[in-house]
Amino acid sequence: MTKDFLTLACRLREVQNLDPDMFPQAIKIAGIGRRRAYALIQIDNSFRKLDFDRDRLLGVGWAKAVILARHVDQQNCDKLLGFAEEHTVHDLAILLSGGTLNANQRVVLLYFSIEEYELFEQMALTHGATREGRGLAGKERAIIDMMRALRMYMSASRKRW
Repeated sequence: MTKDFLTLACRLREVQNLDPDMFPQAIKIAGIGRRRAYALIQIDNSFRKLDFDRDRLLGVGWAKAVILARHVDQQNCDKLLGFAEEHTVHDLAILLSGGTLNANQRVVLLYFSIEEYELFEQMALTHGATREGRGLAGKERAIIDMMRALRMYMSASRKRW
């Protein structure tokens, strides 16, 4: 995928509309996955009818553009591009969904084997996470609940010794 994701997005939409059977091959030729291909089509569908600064949108990148695509119209386009220029992908998604940012928030990145992830997923679902697409929503709250439960267990275990 080149820096000009808007051209690729337009071409993918055209292939999807004109020859849907060729769409999987077009994705393969583009060297991207299905999820990204559909995200690019969403971007094209939302922005192609609008008058906007193409370089600004290319500058914020496709990951932010797909978040904007869910909310953009001609009236708010410049404002949303400004938001995208000022915020991370994560923060932009929170702001546009009506949430508030936590300035003291920290990021934790975890790598699991398949078996470890299956255990994580099972425990997260047990502690309040929900399936969302191919992933989980509410993982953070579920992990905190798991840690609190473990802390209570450990405190109770120590008292018995």
